Amino acid sequence: MLFGKTPWDCKNIKDLINMPKMQPIRFPVQVPISNMSKLFIQNCLQVEESKRISFDEIFKSEIFLTTKAVTQTAMSEDSKAVLQQFQAIYQRNSLDLKKIFDNFDKHRDHKLDNEELTKLFRVFDPNIKQEQCSQILKCFDSSNDGSLNFQEF
Repeated sequence: MLFGKTPWDCKNIKDLINMPKMQPIRFPVQVPISNMSKLFIQNCLQVEESKRISFDEIFKSEIFLTTKAVTQTAMSEDSKAVLQQFQAIYQRNSLDLKKIFDNFDKHRDHKLDNEELTKLFRVFDPNIKQEQCSQILKCFDSSNDGSLNFQEF
């Protein structure tokens, strides 16, 4: 609702309830959001209740205790365009994100590093630069480990 819509595009409430089991949350490319905010939202929207952040943890979280959450991660217009193109192709063709992710996870470590991410995006835009992929990775790497796990992807 921070972006004026639900996290998943669904036609009915039943689909909205089931969608988190089938598809990880994705943040709009055109709206900058800090990694801290992304991680907070992801923790709130965990499917399994045991993994979900509790009310006590919510109010003790860094996002409520600091103003750093309003700091936005900058992304160039070129990088945003690449992501928007990828999102449009993915949605238009109903592609399976997990299969795409797994196909480019050459190290089989359940993460995409900068090299793997660059190869993935070059399928959709052969002219993408390594620097753009590095910037995209940095913007979505909420765990700050230099790679994207499937949820961050």
